[in-house]
Amino acid sequence: MAVQRMRGVDASFLYWETPTLHMHTLKVSIVDPAGFPGGYSFDKFRKVLADALHLLPAFRLRPVHVPLELDYPVLIEDPEFDISRHVRRMQVPTPGGMEGLHTAVGEIASRQLRRGQPLWEITAVEGLEGGKVAFVVKIHHAFADGAAAVGMVQRVLQPVSGPESQEPPPPWEPDPIPGRGELLRMAAVHFGERVVHLPLLLWRTIVARLAILARRLRGVRRAGRPFRTPATRFDHALTPARAFSTAVLPFADLREVKDASGATVNDVVLAVCAGALRSYLFAKGELPDRPLVASVPVGTERATEQHLFGNHVNGVFATLPTHEADPLERVRFVQEVMAREKEELQIKGETMFEEWAEYRPGPLVAAVSRFYSNRRMAERHRSMFNLIVSNVPGPREPLQVGGALLTELYSVGPILEGTCLNITAWSYAGNLYVSLLTCPAHVPDIDDLATRLQPALDDLLAAVRSK
Repeated sequence: MAVQRMRGVDASFLYWETPTLHMHTLKVSIVDPAGFPGGYSFDKFRKVLADALHLLPAFRLRPVHVPLELDYPVLIEDPEFDISRHVRRMQVPTPGGMEGLHTAVGEIASRQLRRGQPLWEITAVEGLEGGKVAFVVKIHHAFADGAAAVGMVQRVLQPVSGPESQEPPPPWEPDPIPGRGELLRMAAVHFGERVVHLPLLLWRTIVARLAILARRLRGVRRAGRPFRTPATRFDHALTPARAFSTAVLPFADLREVKDASGATVNDVVLAVCAGALRSYLFAKGELPDRPLVASVPVGTERATEQHLFGNHVNGVFATLPTHEADPLERVRFVQEVMAREKEELQIKGETMFEEWAEYRPGPLVAAVSRFYSNRRMAERHRSMFNLIVSNVPGPREPLQVGGALLTELYSVGPILEGTCLNITAWSYAGNLYVSLLTCPAHVPDIDDLATRLQPALDDLLAAVRSK
């Protein structure tokens, strides 16, 4: 591919990263390798991956920085690419249950990706019960959001009901590393584009702000208000360590609650998370009187077309009804909150966040992020939001790779300074696979929270069935 400049929204994830703030995402695919011809081996897995790299354009891309950081990095097909730098293996101790996998994924999540090469790695976690293998994909958020990750999964894996693709890989031609002159020329072109676009972007922003002010004057208030969060154990500065856990929820149960309440699946997921958080914090004597505030990523209009690289995402701040004891009231509360937040996002413009990202000065963003992280500033003020909750529609059909069945599929994004809990749900083949990522210094028992998700859903089911 031709050398291309990173978009501002993607480059931001590079600039935000610090030794304690890891900006990678994790995808955990659990595979039954019985279908591999001749059985599973690590070398076979590496060959299958190497043969599929042409389907994953982000996996050979390497960022190259512009002199004096005058613009965002450019991306090239790495001429020094070596797959052995990106593929690893681990063995979990007997009996190889989910607890061992959780520990392994936590260790993987605790290490940052190495710069100076394509920003991803895959670890084959072997020794799981039943001979299963988990493939833990760690990829930098600068290269893929949730929708892009789904696109990658669907390109590499094949439906069980369909024929396996035999598409031959095209010849690979890496890019030469661009010289100083070419990098500066691209920076100058981008500067000109930003200057031309700025007046219109300013005008649209002013119009949107006036429209939101008019809503306020009519009495329509924000549902979720950043920096108005109650104090919880999730609102702390980070250490480099990470802990991981999972839960599996039947999608049919979520759909039953959705149909009975008139909510969306996303509303039900948020209500289930609120119920689990309420139970968890109440058991510890830490349940606040006010609802928690969650950052909820929302795909933009550009994400409706399948993309395999980059980020097309915005977000809303949603209050979670952790203060509400009635399960059905939690769903109604979430419905109202999300409807109001989505209306406001439409007024602002779904792509406004991405467009303004083109004007962020990268070196300044990096310096501020390092200062904030190194000085542990998150301990000195209220958190902008207590946690992140994300729900990504995944593949509906069972998938396979090289004849091996994909049995479970988990994904989770990063945690942030002052927000050390991320709950991410991916639907796949009839279930909702939920991942939880945290900083164990503040949440040493993340498995306890994970086990409360199913009872929270059960409470909702009982409530809708008793109506």
